Amino acid sequence: MSVSCWNCGQDLDDIPRPISRHAQCPKCFEALRCCRLCRYFNEGVTAHCEDERADPPTRKESANFCEYFRPKSGAYVASKGQAARQARDRLEALFGAGGAQPGDAFPDTGPEPVPLTREEQARAALEALFDKPPNK
Repeated sequence: MSVSCWNCGQDLDDIPRPISRHAQCPKCFEALRCCRLCRYFNEGVTAHCEDERADPPTRKESANFCEYFRPKSGAYVASKGQAARQARDRLEALFGAGGAQPGDAFPDTGPEPVPLTREEQARAALEALFDKPPNK
C-alpha cells in the first residue's frame, strides 16, 4: 500500500513500518502518526474519528499514541492550498499583477527619491483605490 504525506503529498514508501510516533515527513517535516494520516479520520463525524473505541486528540495534526492508528493511502488532499491561491489571485486582480511598483508613489522632491517599503507601497495602492491622498 502506497502512503503519502497528509500535508504535502510526499511519497512515504521509505518510512519504516509501523510508523513511529516520532516519524516526520522528509519533505515538510509534519508528524506522520497523527489523525490526518489515519484511515479512520473523517471530518464528517463526531471527533473526526470513525473508530468508536478511540479517544482522539483535539489537534488532528499532532503526533499521538492512538493504538487504532492505521495509515491511509490517499490522505493528501491537493485542494488544501487552493483557498490561499484563490485569495492571492483575487488580490492580484484587485491590486494589479505586481501591485504598487517602485516609484509609483514617490513624491516629486528631487533627483533621488527614497524608496518606499513594501508596507508603504501596499498602503499607497490601497489608498489609491479609495481616492485618498497617501499619508506622508
